[in-house]
Amino acid sequence: MSKKAVIWISVVLYVLITLAIIGIVIAAVKPQIDKSRDKAAIEQTIVLMQNLDEDILRVSETQGTKLQRNIKLSKGTLTFDNNNNEIYWNLESNYQYSEPPKSGYPNEINIGRITAITQERGDKWDVTLTLTYAFNITFDSKETPKTLTQALPKFQLLPRII
Repeated sequence: MSKKAVIWISVVLYVLITLAIIGIVIAAVKPQIDKSRDKAAIEQTIVLMQNLDEDILRVSETQGTKLQRNIKLSKGTLTFDNNNNEIYWNLESNYQYSEPPKSGYPNEINIGRITAITQERGDKWDVTLTLTYAFNITFDSKETPKTLTQALPKFQLLPRII
């Protein structure tokens, strides 16, 4: 073989070995990146729900007052359940936010008025953050539950005290 052929074969082998090493590193690091992203999404949503709760409680002091607010969800779904007077956010997560329930008893964490529950779902975790109200809440003046995802960034919330 000529010297040029040996050099090109060496270059190709070095490139392939480098790509294999990069692939192995990415495969090892990606789960940690996904966990960090989910943890950040959970923490951002807690802040969002705390701010939303403050606004709802302030608005609920006067019957018939409307609240219009923009929301940006990075992950998960936010549901306004007027049947149970709850607002909850759910995420299928790679990050275990809290200890899962044991022996059928829920392991709830209270963050102010927000209740956080983590349940195991296969190799992932189902994280739910819930706000419960003692008064009726409606979404766009409708008495049906409404679920928001990343595609629906704007909403109007009309709480009513009964």
